[in-house]
Amino acid sequence: MNRYVQAGLVTAAILAVVFATVWLMDDSRISVLNGEIDSLSLESETNRILFFHNQVFDPSESSAFCEVIDKSATIRSNEGDLFFSKLAAFENANLLGNYGSLKKKYLLNRIELWLYTTMLKQKCRTNVVSVLYFYRTHPPCAECQVQGEILEVVREKCPNVKIFALAVDEDVDLVPLIQAQYGVTAVPSLVIDNNVVLGSLTDQNKLLSIVSCDDKVVLFQN
Repeated sequence: MNRYVQAGLVTAAILAVVFATVWLMDDSRISVLNGEIDSLSLESETNRILFFHNQVFDPSESSAFCEVIDKSATIRSNEGDLFFSKLAAFENANLLGNYGSLKKKYLLNRIELWLYTTMLKQKCRTNVVSVLYFYRTHPPCAECQVQGEILEVVREKCPNVKIFALAVDEDVDLVPLIQAQYGVTAVPSLVIDNNVVLGSLTDQNKLLSIVSCDDKVVLFQN
């Protein structure tokens, strides 16, 4: 066999092994994330049943219901934040995998959790503050990245503040609907407690002056 042909075959074989290894690594990461998003979806279904149970048997404000739903929402929020960090890290290291479906599932899960948090505030007296964070990933948005870092600091300082990041460039119909609801036309933008709309990069001090930062979530007794 011609030595050049032989070298070409060896090179092709090495490349095939490399691509197979990379594909297996990407597939393994996606499988891990699929398992975690399924767990978040199961917790979401639990929340639906909790609200349905309350509507059927105890339509008035119930302290037991408020405690259970608050605990569930807090767990979902924390697990969702961890999932988002892992998703971003895996996607940055990705070469062959497709993370589009996972990102959409996560986004829908966060929108649903935001709605549950809003319902929690309506039915129960709590100091939870919701922050909708509208950002863009393509093309890259430098101010969005800075805003995300500021929000992470605020979230760590204020456990009662719940951040719901909504990517405006994902193909999810609910996102433009929510943007229109609050008149959001630019990124980054923030909607605090479904009331205060900030349509540009907002620094940490201004955010802290608005969100009523507390070191824990509190359910107030009537």
